[in-house]
Amino acid sequence: MQAPKNDKNMNHIYQNITVLCMAIILASLLSACANETIDPLPTRQGESFYPIVEGYEKTYQVNQTIYRLNEAPEQVSYQLREILTEPFISEGGIPSFKVERYTRPTGLDNFQLDSVWMLRRDDFGIVKIEHNVPFVKLRFPVRENQRWDGNIFNTRNPVNYQIHDYGVPKTIAGRSYPRTLTVMQETDSSLVSKNFAYEIFADSVGMVYKRSERLIYCQDIDDDCFGQKIIERGIISELILFDAGMRPE
Repeated sequence: MQAPKNDKNMNHIYQNITVLCMAIILASLLSACANETIDPLPTRQGESFYPIVEGYEKTYQVNQTIYRLNEAPEQVSYQLREILTEPFISEGGIPSFKVERYTRPTGLDNFQLDSVWMLRRDDFGIVKIEHNVPFVKLRFPVRENQRWDGNIFNTRNPVNYQIHDYGVPKTIAGRSYPRTLTVMQETDSSLVSKNFAYEIFADSVGMVYKRSERLIYCQDIDDDCFGQKIIERGIISELILFDAGMRPE
């Protein structure tokens, strides 16, 4: 016996409604998953680790060990103060600042102007122009293991910068910083030379510590020093922040 024609039509309608409901549910689930998965980082995430405000100044203790051929190592200490002044618009319409750098040999002498560098920030990152050579200090968005070429805007060989310890608290020279990040800049080492450098930045403060080692090792086979990593010439330098804030009016 054949099923009534109306029953067949109703079954067909029920099937269509069921398929449509399942399609709607599946689309909703996919949309929810997509919304949870796609969560882009803010374009300038991490910019607070390098405050750029007119009048902001930082003062560092600088300690250096200088090695010269056939001479005893020389210990040099002085203080360095950086002040952000005179905002201006650089080429390409990018807001920039002058960085006035002052030094003094001891804490009792007056600071003397040493040099003027430049600093700019855009959606790419933070660029510091040191003696007319631009270096990318931070690359946006900042995150753990972020990598970039610090020399991308100059003619030097590419150098791989990388962020470590993003957001990690650290204590440096007795000062505690709740959130920091470390930028490894150079880690090249061989039997003949060493180029090693890194900078530590604190949230809402800026750079709080820097260490660099640029060394040439003895290579004289007759003196049996090759491969012993005996320093022949070069410099080890560290900067330690001890004061930061807005410049008094």
